[in-house]
Amino acid sequence: MKNKITFLIFFAILQFNCKINSDQSRDFIGHWKSNDTSVQMVIWKDKFEKLQLVQWDTTNGEELISSNLNFKDKEIRFTTKTISTGYVIKSKINLLNENKIEEIILPENENKEVKIYWDKIK
Repeated sequence: MKNKITFLIFFAILQFNCKINSDQSRDFIGHWKSNDTSVQMVIWKDKFEKLQLVQWDTTNGEELISSNLNFKDKEIRFTTKTISTGYVIKSKINLLNENKIEEIILPENENKEVKIYWDKIK
């Protein structure tokens, strides 16, 4: 009898967690990796429907600070700062298809744009 009660409690908790995760999955936009860099990123909408983005370097685990996030005309613009070096870049992301995005690093001064392509992991 004790095993049946334990199983029922476990099953009820599992069902509750599955319901929560299915509700949140609509706000998850994607986990992306770049073949050109060691950086990965996750994009999602928070509980206030605001777009959020986090990036980290997979070689050393350093989180890159993303700020000034702005979504307009099907593109995401943001600023990224590497804490260890203080290096700051401004970028915009365009969705190419549901599994691939293009990040354009906006030039400072007279430099040319740099394009990085990201593939969706999940």
